Amino acid sequence: MNKIRKITFLCTGNACRSPMAEGIAKKVFTEKGLTDIEISSSATHATDGFPPSIEAQIACYVNDIDISKHSAKVMTSEIAQNSDIILVMARHHIDWLAENFGSQIISKAYLLTEYGREENIKGEDIKDPITMPPEFYHHLFNIIKEEIVRVANYISNKESR
Repeated sequence: MNKIRKITFLCTGNACRSPMAEGIAKKVFTEKGLTDIEISSSATHATDGFPPSIEAQIACYVNDIDISKHSAKVMTSEIAQNSDIILVMARHHIDWLAENFGSQIISKAYLLTEYGREENIKGEDIKDPITMPPEFYHHLFNIIKEEIVRVANYISNKESR
């Protein structure tokens, strides 16, 4: 079994869901001693250098996570190839990866809510919060954190075998 060394989170704009996931994962993975795994995020469509939404920053900040210095970037072939796993927020992101990078990349792309679960358990897309009220970002933070804690536990258990 190959050890996981790089995880990339993928969403549409790299301004809300994936930067939140990156920030949460960095904190959770550190707390669980998974410090040798590099965590990053990118987008299917983004303006490179764009900061995270204020709502995403606030949802993270009140949970002691600072994503204010995050800078949006579009997923590239190099990022995809260098990632051991790519955790996407919605199924259409896997379709985008297939169209842009082919089957080799798809073999390491998973819906965040499905990674590490039994195959018969289908996960839900994590809804894009753009145009949603600020409270939704806090709700989304909790959903993403719960999934990342589950993923971190799965990876920790898998790599300790």
